[in-house]
Amino acid sequence: MSWKPWQMQSRSASWICRQTMKTSESKLIGNSADAILASCQDCERKMPREMIAQAPATGQFGQIAHRRRLAAKRALVFLCCLLTLSAAHAQSEDFQRLMQSSIQAEKRGDWRQAIELCHQILKVKPGDVETMVSLSGLYGHAGNPAQQIAWSQKVLVIQPRNFKALINRGNGYSAIGEGRPAIDSYRAAEAIDPTSPIPAYSLGVVAQAQGHEAAAAGYFHKALQLSPGFEDARFNLAVSLANQGEAAQAIRVLDQLLRQNPLASDAIQLSRALRSQVRP
Repeated sequence: MSWKPWQMQSRSASWICRQTMKTSESKLIGNSADAILASCQDCERKMPREMIAQAPATGQFGQIAHRRRLAAKRALVFLCCLLTLSAAHAQSEDFQRLMQSSIQAEKRGDWRQAIELCHQILKVKPGDVETMVSLSGLYGHAGNPAQQIAWSQKVLVIQPRNFKALINRGNGYSAIGEGRPAIDSYRAAEAIDPTSPIPAYSLGVVAQAQGHEAAAAGYFHKALQLSPGFEDARFNLAVSLANQGEAAQAIRVLDQLLRQNPLASDAIQLSRALRSQVRP
């Protein structure tokens, strides 16, 4: 909803704040509505006391002066709203620019650049949860599990049921060989979204690393039930089967994978190695 400048003479300051917060601009800039309201309230608190004094109960000139004081007050509050929106717009543009640059760096596999850009985003928009989640994942890609765990923990302090942060924390613990906290993180994520194949797959990876091949195969089967096209789960299932001496079954699993993706080089190599061990 839009309004013309002269309308503010017939509207209260609180109405202006409400209308400002309803604009599409406030949706684009995240939490700026709270900042606008706080700024406007701050303006009202700082107004000179004589400007907000009550008009005399009677007297034509007293009423005129009172109306002028109110108009001045509302004009200042309205100006405060505009200034806050202007700053928020600039912040939003910086946020969007940095976000797009970070996404492009991640697509290129430039983890260092993507991490640096995420830190810049957090300077523009401190406490942005999605950026913090991205940072935890990026540190994992960059081979820094300690920072991956640390940033995941920061997210989980704010949002204890953040699925991605739980997975990232589990991945960090798994990377440093801490199986128990990794398992706890994956199970917590599974409880949040039992339809996702990621927790089951991740639990399988931990079991595989610990040498529990039968348990790992069970987790990979579960992941494939939830997502039949999950190539990594199918390949790791074949590995677990092969490690248990089930070469023929592993080959069948690899054949299924290669029907999905004939160019899967790891699957081709493992299939050839297993076929050389199996008698005709």
